[in-house]
Amino acid sequence: MVILSGGPGFDYDYILPVATEISKTNWAIPIELRGTGRSLPKTINPETINPKAYLSDLQALRTHLQLDRWTLLGHSEVLGGHPANAQFSPMTGGRQNTDQQIR
Repeated sequence: MVILSGGPGFDYDYILPVATEISKTNWAIPIELRGTGRSLPKTINPETINPKAYLSDLQALRTHLQLDRWTLLGHSEVLGGHPANAQFSPMTGGRQNTDQQIR
């Protein structure tokens, strides 16, 4: 399970207790999306920090981990929850099922 912290600007330290609990039964990966916490690009502007970039980063992570399916847990309306929900959008090619998993 990939756990997205909120923001903008939040690091994932506040969500580590949740990740620790989840890791008792699942693979838990807390991440900081670009522009949050310690994940700061050299240049911060609408070209480097935007929903399309977040989705691209998440797809790159999923590809790197060689996962066909995963679960995203997003916290916050702006950053954590938005990319998780966008993954399910027909516009992004995502697919939602009752387990909230994507392919």
